[in-house]
Amino acid sequence: MALGTASVAQSPPPVDAPAATVVADPTTADVVIVGAGLSGLIAARELKQSGKRVVVLEANDRIGGRMYGQRTGVGAGGFLDLGGQWVGKTQYDMKALVAELGITPFPSYEGGRGIQVHLKDGKEDSRTVFDGDVAHLLEGDCLPPHSFPPDAVNCKAAYPPDCEKDPQEAAVWRELLEISRKVHGDRPWDTPEATDLDNKTFAQWLALPENQFPGYTPWLPTMQSRIGGAGGFEPSQVSLLHMAWTQRVGPQSETPEYWLLCGGAGQIPAILHTQLGPGVVFTRRPVRRIEQRPTGGVIVTADIGGEPGKQVTITAKAVIVAIPPSLRNRITFKTLADAETMAKYKGFADGSPMGSMAKVHAVYETAFWRKDCLSGSGAGNFETCEFVADSSPPGGSPGILTSFIAADRNDELTKKYPPEKYTNQQITDLIKPLVLRDFARFFGHEEEISKPKEFVYWNWNTKEWTGGAFTTHLGRNIWTDYGEVGWREPLGDIFWAGTETSDVWPGYFDGAIHAGKAAALRVLSGWYWTAEADKSCPRPIIDVARVDTFTEVYSDKGSGATLDGVFYRPLPPSGYSILGDYGQGNRSKPTGTVAAVHVRQESGAAALVAPITWVQIWNDIHSGGSQNGSFWQAIPPEGYVTCGHVVQRGYNMPAINNFACLRIDLAKPLPATELIWTNQGSAKAAPVSVYRVPYAGTFVAVPGYPAPGTKPEVWVPRVLIP
Repeated sequence: MALGTASVAQSPPPVDAPAATVVADPTTADVVIVGAGLSGLIAARELKQSGKRVVVLEANDRIGGRMYGQRTGVGAGGFLDLGGQWVGKTQYDMKALVAELGITPFPSYEGGRGIQVHLKDGKEDSRTVFDGDVAHLLEGDCLPPHSFPPDAVNCKAAYPPDCEKDPQEAAVWRELLEISRKVHGDRPWDTPEATDLDNKTFAQWLALPENQFPGYTPWLPTMQSRIGGAGGFEPSQVSLLHMAWTQRVGPQSETPEYWLLCGGAGQIPAILHTQLGPGVVFTRRPVRRIEQRPTGGVIVTADIGGEPGKQVTITAKAVIVAIPPSLRNRITFKTLADAETMAKYKGFADGSPMGSMAKVHAVYETAFWRKDCLSGSGAGNFETCEFVADSSPPGGSPGILTSFIAADRNDELTKKYPPEKYTNQQITDLIKPLVLRDFARFFGHEEEISKPKEFVYWNWNTKEWTGGAFTTHLGRNIWTDYGEVGWREPLGDIFWAGTETSDVWPGYFDGAIHAGKAAALRVLSGWYWTAEADKSCPRPIIDVARVDTFTEVYSDKGSGATLDGVFYRPLPPSGYSILGDYGQGNRSKPTGTVAAVHVRQESGAAALVAPITWVQIWNDIHSGGSQNGSFWQAIPPEGYVTCGHVVQRGYNMPAINNFACLRIDLAKPLPATELIWTNQGSAKAAPVSVYRVPYAGTFVAVPGYPAPGTKPEVWVPRVLIP
């Protein structure tokens, strides 16, 4: 349409999809991957780059999962992400992928005034302006607008008052963050007081007398459950442990909505598909059965879409199931595990539904609100849309306002307008005035807002092969009853991926990439030791203890660094050796663990030996910090490696009698993907960046400030890799 409003509801075509190539379904592969979302595609790419024959089976008629979108011809043209769209400052895997693919990021628009509104009994109770950062609202540190566009003519006009810091708002959210600091990101069930935290809902915790405050304050944390990155659920639907875990592994304070992507995030699956080449990804192939073979490997059976009664069967060494846990129940698993173990997997899948979420875009010729000194950001307890963001490209044409209909409200509208009775277009036309009414209540401009050139409504809960968004959420006692086994523990040659299985930014693109890489590494590491190799050259038997008791060695307090850092020495059980020290990017008590090892039975040369000497990697001289500290690397004997660095109070060489170097054949090189601390901002000290060693939990220090996405190679004991 050239004039008026187009309400778009139909399924958009894939963006820049590779040309279709007719390829016969394979019957064998090294690895089958179930699901062609971002996590599955990343796992496939990792395995193919390692020389493995990979087949990806996707139930849908398209690839990408929740990384999906469509183009718009309004204004200068643009892209509308129907799934995820943002990239955060500390989402290093996603930032690295964006850079690798040559996609240009740009900051989310926050020039001018964001609007926050609180309704009481359906009427406006308060209206103030803020800088657009929801994290500041949650923490009670609301900041007034401070960045104004130079060409906005109305920035000096009278507006609602600036927001003010509110200690009541801070009290509730900061108490949740204090709980989250104690949560073990990779093992929530091992969190101190996990049973108690998992046995009450987030709503029950919010209702405690000490968390009761008037007005706007109690609504803010509930908005985070519905709209935050782990969102799509009501506070009554999730345990307190799970809500705290979401902030431990995907904190809002790290600004996960910082960047948008030129061309949209939805372009990425097609690029990855092209890299994989023909004969790898097959759509309309819903997997129905996975069977473990007694002799090893799996048999995967899938329907062939459009051909009733016809199936394809693939024999493989392993399978990676890269779909949300709730969708695992659509597959029949025939395994070698006992009934109790399988009940754990089913219990987890049953108890971790997807969130309820619809996404809406209103598209205009230009971002006209910017000329009125409005940022397009809004937060308020309105009936349909509690959060609004400006998703326009940098030039402001087209202008795009984006929001979500979440949790109970989305369920209500889905039931009111079921797709069985209404067409997509009819539902879109019914939803549209509800959304635009809330947009106008935030920003005014009723006449202009009521006439978008396009209105797009996409309800993820009506998509058969997704089941909801943003991600899964766990109710009471699911983590503690089923999580240790059912979350992501490999089941023989069956492995798990998908953003829901990540302990780094789950629910986000970064979590999907992290999980895909982790699953591929687990598959590859499982092939290192074969039964024949074990017979001819048996491995030593190594016991592993997870250590969560530490003594503090060094803090960067007073150094001027932008990030806080604190480093600890593990206190392992008697007879166990440490592989390195522990560090974290804040000054709270330790929230993670490190591995300590003990050789129960040797085979061949000693599995663990002491280092020859030590080399200083970095010291904090000239930092101005209140403590003196240094990082050191052990120098191992030939044929051995180290799996972490250590920290010293002061600058003297370490004298640690329980530090161990590991025999090289018992270790595996892996990339360290998690940057935990840098001393940027400490102008006079030598630059340093510190990374977490995967699985071991130790750290390594790298001089300088490597480019975003840098992943230094580290050594990890094979016995630790799942």
